[in-house]
Amino acid sequence: GSLTASAGLAELGGFLGRSMAGRVRLEAKLSSDGQSQDVNARLEASGVAAGGIRVSRAALDASVRDALRAPRGEAGLAVTGASAGDASVESLSFKARGSGREAAFDLAAKGAFQGPFRASAEGAFAPARGGGRLTLASLKADVRGVDISLARPATAVFEPGGLSLYGFVLSVGGGSVTASGAMKPSRVDFSADVATLPLAVLGKFGLPPLTGTASAGLGVTGAPSRPRVSATLGLEGVKAAALEGRDVPAMELKGTARLEGGRLEADCSVSAGPDAAFRASAAIPARLSLSPFDFAVPRDAALEGVLSGSVDLARAAALSGDEALSLRGVLKADFTASGRLSSPALSGGAALDGGEAAYVSTGTRLRDISLDVMASGGEVSIKRLSARDMGGGSLSVTGKADLAPEHGILFWAQVVADRLTPVRMDLATATVSAKVDASGGARGARVAGSVHVGPVEVNLPDRIPAEATPIQVTRINAPGGSAPEAPAPSAPYPVELDVAVDFPGRIFIRGLGLDSVWAGNLHAKGLARKPVIDGAV
Repeated sequence: GSLTASAGLAELGGFLGRSMAGRVRLEAKLSSDGQSQDVNARLEASGVAAGGIRVSRAALDASVRDALRAPRGEAGLAVTGASAGDASVESLSFKARGSGREAAFDLAAKGAFQGPFRASAEGAFAPARGGGRLTLASLKADVRGVDISLARPATAVFEPGGLSLYGFVLSVGGGSVTASGAMKPSRVDFSADVATLPLAVLGKFGLPPLTGTASAGLGVTGAPSRPRVSATLGLEGVKAAALEGRDVPAMELKGTARLEGGRLEADCSVSAGPDAAFRASAAIPARLSLSPFDFAVPRDAALEGVLSGSVDLARAAALSGDEALSLRGVLKADFTASGRLSSPALSGGAALDGGEAAYVSTGTRLRDISLDVMASGGEVSIKRLSARDMGGGSLSVTGKADLAPEHGILFWAQVVADRLTPVRMDLATATVSAKVDASGGARGARVAGSVHVGPVEVNLPDRIPAEATPIQVTRINAPGGSAPEAPAPSAPYPVELDVAVDFPGRIFIRGLGLDSVWAGNLHAKGLARKPVIDGAV
């Protein structure tokens, strides 16, 4: 016999109390030759919209022969024009054929999710009591212009309480990812490696554009309730993509971690040539269980840690890629951490003497830069951060931070500027004196003080320089237009202001027929994200 049915989803949505749209249609036919029972069915859907999911058209076909004794047959799913949130599927095709002993399948999809993608795969699945064997014969994909392919067939075996993986080798954008091993109730033995993965590939997925390669490894062995874990990470030839071809040293990173016998140890080194190298190591008690999964670090765990190294600031300026920035001096650091996680004890410090800094774009020049940072117990203090400009002005910063975890990080800092000239160029020269205090913690901060501006001289050019960069203007409220949808705001860090700014008649703006003197005083109060400003100009 046969069965045909159709329904509108709007009516079903009304019954369920949900907004739904579209139609579905079902056709089914049962037939028998006296010895075997055959089933053919087709389910179609069109114009479907429900719960943020939209499907222009979908069809599911199934054909089963000898359904009651030795079922075998084929099934296929075809979808066009589907979307959910930021993801869209232009086309999707899935086909399966076989019997109860083994079924072969193939998949093809094309769409977009934060960038275009295309993928295809072929394989087979053989069911068994409590699991089965999945063989992936081929896999090819193009995700945001990155080629991904399976180097050779891979197999996964599912068993009661266990999983085994064989021969998984994936080529990703010129690098490779391999994995193999088994996890069973009594033992786990698994390894995975990433080799020479170009960092440019990661840039296509939202990371900063970098050159260089990444390698990594992971090994897990032993009883699932207390496994031994080792991991490695290496980055070589790392540069910002904008610095490629320039005489800038590449960065390298080497890291290792090991968890065994209830102890987690980690070591990491970063360098950019012989004049910039830092090393950090740490060790704490830790427990890991894979079955059931649990990872815990005791709150009163003993802590061991070291951070040491030095960097030539000229090398750091080169690594920034900003040709307008110039730095001189050597920053040295040596810190040690001990005690317990609940009450860490720090010692050591960082120092810089005779440093210099210049920024050509603003005419900023600082000399005699000194830094003295000390750590003792749970407190880190900036004993001195000072600098002088070329006109005799000065800048100094002092402060401290309490790192005791029981009440969160608390900090205090004071910035004092005395006739400092941070801007000195033909277009403008500005001098500032200030005394500002900042204090707070994890829940918010308060900034209070006074700023005295002047003298300031602004010389407007008679014409716009040829090298000036045009500014693109987007009119969001133009007639006939629409404002772009604003992203959902995140809760900002609350900063309370109480800052007075005065400029008593010492701001001069000249040029383009203008010769003016500006004076006034302002007082900013309230939260920084929505300040209340009183005063007059």
